[in-house]
Amino acid sequence: MKDLRHELAADLERAAAALLVADRMDDAAALALAGNAHLDDEGRVVSTLPVDVTLRLLARGPAAQARALDLQASALRFLDLRGFEQLRRLDVAQNPELRELRWLPPLLEELVLDESPVLRLPLLPQLRSLSSLGGHAKLTLPRSLVSLNLERAFVTAVPSGLPMLETLNLEGTMVRMLGTEPNTLPALTSLNLANTPLTRIYEGALSGHPSLRVLDVRNTPLARSGQVQRLKRQTHPLLVIRS
Repeated sequence: MKDLRHELAADLERAAAALLVADRMDDAAALALAGNAHLDDEGRVVSTLPVDVTLRLLARGPAAQARALDLQASALRFLDLRGFEQLRRLDVAQNPELRELRWLPPLLEELVLDESPVLRLPLLPQLRSLSSLGGHAKLTLPRSLVSLNLERAFVTAVPSGLPMLETLNLEGTMVRMLGTEPNTLPALTSLNLANTPLTRIYEGALSGHPSLRVLDVRNTPLARSGQVQRLKRQTHPLLVIRS
């Protein structure tokens, strides 16, 4: 364990030193150091340099205008994307040590955090789509969200206070009931609660979501209890309940 800590500390020192060198270079020298570092057609970083250094260098060239960036499985520990002001889509999935997003472009519309243990989001006033498969329950969610995927995340209750949310995936979470809190998700059209320990949907819960058209409760105690037929009789005829 001690050797591992020393190795980690050495890696952080080397990365910090490289970033300091990059900061002190003029643009021409930085681009020369970057060499073949670039973004491919799908926004993936191609470089032999550490990803943190590469991003700092790319932010000083044409790649800074990228609208999509794919940093899946990039061994990130933190992320600061100052300079990428035009970015609309960011994928940082499968970075098991990534806990801190220091700064992201405020125009970002789509963010993928799948299997990355990010604990807090920066202010993202235009974010429309968030996927945090297997993620953390305590993320502060932007009210601008239209699509939210929390499959297998550590979630015990249906999120609330998201007035524009249309699609919500809570499959494989720990949600046990659907309550009757009014107007917390007024635009919701699709709710996936499959493979959860869901045991109860309170009377009036579904009528409190007038836009809901698809409810998935497959492989839940509720579906096995026989309550679904009663729910179907009580709900809007346009609502499809998958059981």
